[in-house]
Amino acid sequence: MDTLNRVWKHLAFIPCLTSAASACVGGSYIRMGAVHGSLSLAKRADEGYVGCVTPAPVTSELIGTCPYANNSAGHWTPEANMRQMQVTDDAYNALDFSRFNHRDDTIVYMPGEREPNTAQHIQDMMNIYASYPDNSVSNHPYKLTFGEGSWTIAVSDVIGTNTGPIQGPAGWRGPTGRRVNYEFMTAAYWEDGRIVREHIWMDLITLQRQLGFFPSPVSIDGTQSLSLSPFTLPLAVNPEEHVSEDNKGFHQQVESAFNDGELNVKNLRFSPNVTIFTSRDDTPKGLSSEQFLTLAEKLRTSFSNIRLTPNTILGSGDWTASIARLSATLTGTLSVPEYISSTPISATNNSFEAWLYTIARWQNGQITHLKLMTDELAILSQIQ
Repeated sequence: MDTLNRVWKHLAFIPCLTSAASACVGGSYIRMGAVHGSLSLAKRADEGYVGCVTPAPVTSELIGTCPYANNSAGHWTPEANMRQMQVTDDAYNALDFSRFNHRDDTIVYMPGEREPNTAQHIQDMMNIYASYPDNSVSNHPYKLTFGEGSWTIAVSDVIGTNTGPIQGPAGWRGPTGRRVNYEFMTAAYWEDGRIVREHIWMDLITLQRQLGFFPSPVSIDGTQSLSLSPFTLPLAVNPEEHVSEDNKGFHQQVESAFNDGELNVKNLRFSPNVTIFTSRDDTPKGLSSEQFLTLAEKLRTSFSNIRLTPNTILGSGDWTASIARLSATLTGTLSVPEYISSTPISATNNSFEAWLYTIARWQNGQITHLKLMTDELAILSQIQ
């Protein structure tokens, strides 16, 4: 259990929040220089800044020039919000937070059950750059993105090199010098071109292993996971068929079946060849329905009262995505991967709550592809 105890005491990649643009190392601070071209949050609000994107198509000439005022934005469609998400990640990659497109009162739901505001979130991002100066989000194109109403969802890979100080299992330490390549998901709710609520998931298990904090190194080659592709897995096989509302209804039925313990292929609406992804390196090629059901039954044995509380479901074409709260009490023995603990975790009767994000692709009322994302390390820290 030594590895497990170290991990949740100091989760790597959860940045240290400070009141200035700095990175923490022990009791000292490394001051970061001002970001070229960035505006403060107060100045941005005074100028009514909304970002570079309007509902009209974006051209490369517009990115970075931001010539449009708030009153010219018009109605923000899901497509416009998805472009705005891309511009926001462009801003992150350029370390230009004047184009970050968040309201000052935005709440961000982060791994570790943290809920920073916009100023703290930007501080997080700057601290990440202190640890990974060359890090970038692969957003041209995203691996997967779609939206409905005011919601968008985007999945990408984050690539970088840890050449700066980093918070690891033993506290702040020097750089590992290791390259990382892990998945990152953002679910965002938009108003007038700005994010007002944001949910972020990152594959911390893969990241920890790539940094060497788990005794089980993994490759930094491109991730093998669920990707929306116009050639293989398009947004809609038959765009003229409007199946989104039906798929969202099916998605709700699956959540109800999970809560009722009705774990079988029929009730979970799995197609015969469904592929299910969790952490990239724990399921590099995905799980079959049989493998997933075996895992789910083991979890219900460990967590007798495991339950989903739905929050949001969005759909577009053949795809749905959901945000829910997952909660349970550890009433039985829990087996975990050996790189976390060589022995099972005994029942503690401690409870946890964590966000669970799902993305599903549907065909004829059945799930053909499913991605499940939650904060496993936060769960482990709560049940001990």
